[in-house]
Amino acid sequence: MGGHGGLSKKKLKENKKRKLAKSAEAKLAQEQRVGKALPQYNKHKTSQARPKPKVRALNDTEKRIRALNKKLRDLEALRQKEADGATLDEQQLRKLDGLSETLEELEALMTGAAQ
Repeated sequence: MGGHGGLSKKKLKENKKRKLAKSAEAKLAQEQRVGKALPQYNKHKTSQARPKPKVRALNDTEKRIRALNKKLRDLEALRQKEADGATLDEQQLRKLDGLSETLEELEALMTGAAQ
Protein backbone atom coordinates (compact mmCIF):
# COMPACT_ATOMS: atom_id res chain seq x y z
CA MET A 1 0.00 0.00 0.00
CA GLY A 2 2.31 2.94 -0.82
CA GLY A 3 4.76 2.84 2.14
CA HIS A 4 2.41 3.98 4.95
CA GLY A 5 2.85 0.88 7.06
CA GLY A 6 -0.33 -0.74 5.73
CA LEU A 7 -2.74 2.06 6.83
CA SER A 8 -5.73 2.80 4.66
CA LYS A 9 -6.43 6.27 3.30
CA LYS A 10 -9.26 6.61 5.78
CA LYS A 11 -6.99 5.79 8.72
CA LEU A 12 -4.32 8.20 7.45
CA LYS A 13 -6.90 11.01 7.25
CA GLU A 14 -8.16 10.21 10.75
CA ASN A 15 -4.58 10.28 12.13
CA LYS A 16 -3.92 13.58 10.40
CA LYS A 17 -7.15 15.09 11.81
CA ARG A 18 -6.28 13.81 15.29
CA LYS A 19 -2.79 15.37 15.11
CA LEU A 20 -4.25 18.68 13.93
CA ALA A 21 -6.83 18.62 16.70
CA LYS A 22 -4.13 17.90 19.30
CA SER A 23 -1.93 20.72 18.03
CA ALA A 24 -4.92 23.09 17.99
CA GLU A 25 -5.78 22.08 21.55
CA ALA A 26 -2.17 22.58 22.61
CA LYS A 27 -2.11 26.04 21.01
CA LEU A 28 -5.38 26.97 22.70
CA ALA A 29 -4.12 25.73 26.07
CA GLN A 30 -0.90 27.73 25.62
CA GLU A 31 -2.87 30.87 24.70
CA GLN A 32 -5.08 30.39 27.75
CA ARG A 33 -2.04 30.01 30.01
CA VAL A 34 -0.46 33.12 28.53
CA GLY A 35 -3.80 34.93 28.62
CA LYS A 36 -4.16 34.19 32.33
CA ALA A 37 -0.69 35.42 33.09
CA LEU A 38 -0.94 38.66 31.12
CA PRO A 39 -3.89 40.34 32.84
CA GLN A 40 -2.30 39.72 36.22
CA TYR A 41 0.98 41.22 34.96
CA ASN A 42 -0.77 44.17 33.34
CA LYS A 43 -2.86 44.80 36.43
CA HIS A 44 0.29 44.97 38.51
CA LYS A 45 2.02 47.29 36.04
CA THR A 46 -0.86 49.76 35.70
CA SER A 47 -1.31 50.13 39.43
CA GLN A 48 2.18 51.59 39.66
CA ALA A 49 2.01 53.86 36.63
CA ARG A 50 3.85 57.12 37.09
CA PRO A 51 2.14 60.41 36.29
CA LYS A 52 3.32 62.19 33.17
CA PRO A 53 5.72 65.02 33.86
CA LYS A 54 4.32 68.49 33.41
CA VAL A 55 5.81 70.27 30.44
CA ARG A 56 6.42 73.97 30.87
CA ALA A 57 5.33 76.17 27.99
CA LEU A 58 8.15 78.03 26.28
CA ASN A 59 8.10 81.79 26.22
CA ASP A 60 8.67 83.75 22.99
CA THR A 61 12.39 84.21 23.62
CA GLU A 62 12.92 80.49 24.19
CA LYS A 63 10.96 79.67 21.05
CA ARG A 64 13.10 82.09 19.02
CA ILE A 65 16.30 80.62 20.48
CA ARG A 66 15.18 77.13 19.51
CA ALA A 67 14.34 78.32 15.99
CA LEU A 68 17.73 80.01 15.61
CA ASN A 69 19.52 76.89 16.86
CA LYS A 70 17.69 74.86 14.23
CA LYS A 71 18.67 77.41 11.60
CA LEU A 72 22.30 77.13 12.71
CA ARG A 73 22.17 73.33 12.39
CA ASP A 74 20.81 73.73 8.86
CA LEU A 75 23.51 76.26 8.02
CA GLU A 76 26.18 73.95 9.37
CA ALA A 77 24.83 71.16 7.14
CA LEU A 78 25.06 73.51 4.15
CA ARG A 79 28.63 74.45 5.07
CA GLN A 80 29.52 70.77 5.31
CA LYS A 81 27.96 70.10 1.90
CA GLU A 82 29.99 72.93 0.43
CA ALA A 83 33.15 71.64 2.11
CA ASP A 84 32.49 68.18 0.66
CA GLY A 85 32.50 69.69 -2.81
CA ALA A 86 28.76 69.96 -3.52
CA THR A 87 27.57 72.93 -5.57
CA LEU A 88 25.07 75.08 -3.68
CA ASP A 89 22.27 76.95 -5.40
CA GLU A 90 21.57 80.68 -4.98
CA GLN A 91 19.08 80.23 -2.16
CA GLN A 92 21.52 78.08 -0.18
CA LEU A 93 24.30 80.62 -0.71
CA ARG A 94 22.01 83.44 0.53
CA LYS A 95 21.25 81.40 3.63
CA LEU A 96 24.96 80.99 4.29
CA ASP A 97 25.45 84.73 3.86
CA GLY A 98 23.00 85.29 6.73
CA LEU A 99 25.06 83.20 9.15
CA SER A 100 26.63 86.16 10.95
CA GLU A 101 23.24 87.84 11.51
CA THR A 102 21.82 84.60 12.86
CA LEU A 103 24.72 84.23 15.28
CA GLU A 104 24.39 87.85 16.43
CA GLU A 105 20.65 87.49 17.04
CA LEU A 106 21.14 84.26 18.93
CA GLU A 107 23.89 85.76 21.07
CA ALA A 108 21.74 88.81 21.88
CA LEU A 109 18.79 86.62 22.86
CA MET A 110 20.91 84.33 25.00
CA THR A 111 22.67 87.12 26.85
CA GLY A 112 19.33 88.88 27.34
CA ALA A 113 17.68 85.65 28.49
CA ALA A 114 20.49 84.97 30.94
CA GLN A 115 19.98 88.30 32.73
